[in-house]
Amino acid sequence: TRVVWREHDEVDFNLRFRVSMRLPNLQDKAYVLIGSENERDLVRDRPDTVMDQQRLLRESKRDDETFFAGIGLRLLDDVSVSVGLRDLHKPYLKLRYRHEWLLGQKNLISFQETGFWALSDGFGATTSLDFEHAFTPVLSARWHNSGTVSEEDDGLDWYTSLGLFRDFGEQRQLSGEVLADGETGDEVDVEEYGVLMKWRQPVYKDWLIGELTGGHYWEREKLAAEREGKWALGVGVQMNF
Repeated sequence: TRVVWREHDEVDFNLRFRVSMRLPNLQDKAYVLIGSENERDLVRDRPDTVMDQQRLLRESKRDDETFFAGIGLRLLDDVSVSVGLRDLHKPYLKLRYRHEWLLGQKNLISFQETGFWALSDGFGATTSLDFEHAFTPVLSARWHNSGTVSEEDDGLDWYTSLGLFRDFGEQRQLSGEVLADGETGDEVDVEEYGVLMKWRQPVYKDWLIGELTGGHYWEREKLAAEREGKWALGVGVQMNF
C-alpha cells in the first residue's frame, strides 16, 4: 500500500499485492500466482525497485490496475516460465532467465532477460542488468538498468539509477539515488530525471515494513514544452508473508 503526493497532481493511493504459492506435489518446481498489479508492469517483468521508483514519479491511473492469476514453472535453476490471465480474460506468457555472478567478495552482477507475449500488447522483451559494490558491510553502491522493446513501443523504453545504500541493522535502511528514464522513439529521449531519498524500517515485528520516500524530478514530455521541476513524497507499507 502506498500514498503518493506529487506537486500539481492529486494524491495517489495504490494498493497492490502478489501471492505466490508453491505446489509441493510437483517438487516445488511449480507455483500459483495471484494478485493486483499495473497492467504493463505485470507483463514487462521489470524489477520491483524500478517499478517502485517510477510509481513515485508518474501518476498511476486506476484504469491501468488489473487483477491477475497464473501458473509458473521453474524449468532450470535460472529459467522459469509463467502463463496467466489479466482481468481474467486477457492471456499473457513470460519466459525468464536470471543469473548472478559474484566477483570477489564485494561485487555482484545480476542479469535478467524476460521474453513476453500478451493480448493487446504483442511480443516484447525486457533486459535488466544490475551492479552492486560493497564498500563496507553496511554501505554499498547499486546501479540499476532496465530496457524494454515491444510491438507496443516505438523504441527502447529504458530506465537507469545509481545510488548509495546504508544499512542500520534490523531491516532499517537509508538510500539516496539519482535516476533517469525515457523512450528512444519519443520526441524527448529523456522524459524524466531526478533525485530520490528513501528510509525503510519495520513498523510491526519483522513482516510489516514502512517506507518514507521523497524526491525532486524534472520532466519533459514534448519538445515544445519546458522541462518542469516537481517535488514528490510517498508513504508506503509493505507486508511480507
